Amino acid sequence: MESVRSIEGRTVCVTGASSGMGRTIAEHLGSLGAHVFLTGRTAEPMEASATKIRESGGRADVAVFDLGDLDTFSGWVAQAAESTGRLDVVVNSAGFGDVGSTIADGDPAMWRAMLEINVLALAVGCQAAIRAMRATGSEGNIVNISSVAAIRRESGVYGATKHAVNCIN
Repeated sequence: MESVRSIEGRTVCVTGASSGMGRTIAEHLGSLGAHVFLTGRTAEPMEASATKIRESGGRADVAVFDLGDLDTFSGWVAQAAESTGRLDVVVNSAGFGDVGSTIADGDPAMWRAMLEINVLALAVGCQAAIRAMRATGSEGNIVNISSVAAIRRESGVYGATKHAVNCIN
């Protein structure tokens, strides 16, 4: 039987940490003693999460930026690893979309934004994580959050971006 490794003292980067699953994941891993690096576009909820993490014995750092700034995203991952000497987990939870739109009534600008964040930024985050894990000798894990929309035919371009997430490895 495989042993379960503790997350205590490990370095974790979580995108989309200002709300939803990203925020919940960051708080949970922090409560288990991880050093969590949170990023998202809204500072206040992440600062509240960081306080909660610290009060439960974990460590937390908050960075506010848009994942569409790919250089900043890559640099954030590298800096997290450099500051702790390791990178154990990256959770790509950030994403958004216009679930209800169809090709006939959809907005190409929205499609572009979804592709840039849900697919391109996620791939860049994976690349940055792999590079940081190799540089620090960490045997880390990358967790890409998808959606059931990835397997629903009626989910349009949003579903297509989430299907792409399922294909990225």
